[in-house]
Amino acid sequence: MRSWTVVDFGKYRGKGKTLPQILFSDPDWFFWALGQGVFKGALATEAAELDRRARNIRVPPDENGNARDAEYLIHASAGKFGAIDLIPKTQPTHQGGSPALRLDRIDLSVPRRIKGYDKLGYKLLIDALKFHLFGNSNARITKERAERFFEDDSKFIL
Repeated sequence: MRSWTVVDFGKYRGKGKTLPQILFSDPDWFFWALGQGVFKGALATEAAELDRRARNIRVPPDENGNARDAEYLIHASAGKFGAIDLIPKTQPTHQGGSPALRLDRIDLSVPRRIKGYDKLGYKLLIDALKFHLFGNSNARITKERAERFFEDDSKFIL
């Protein structure tokens, strides 16, 4: 297991959190900070690698081993992220009142790309991600679990 740099500035000063933890608890802040260029030195290197991974999470197959895509629904009236669903690759794109974006990967940057600031959208995305990747939307993502996830090349389209 690699050694991750602790983020010790701003709202994370004295909390002992690493960037993999922050991606599971506050991805909106991570992408904001990355866009503002606040990461320096080793943190900048780690952030660049994590950004690449966070935008390219492999969609797990269904229980029968069939390939799936990630479909992101956009709340029509609010113009914000609404939901993510993992659907069979053979299923047609969502038809309905909510616009949809379909990707062959899970991309944690989608809510921020849809609307610049979206804490609720990120909560919905992380809960869904925990359900699809860890089997429970209430799964506790410890420091070790977050770091282990982002270190596992098999979890990403690289």
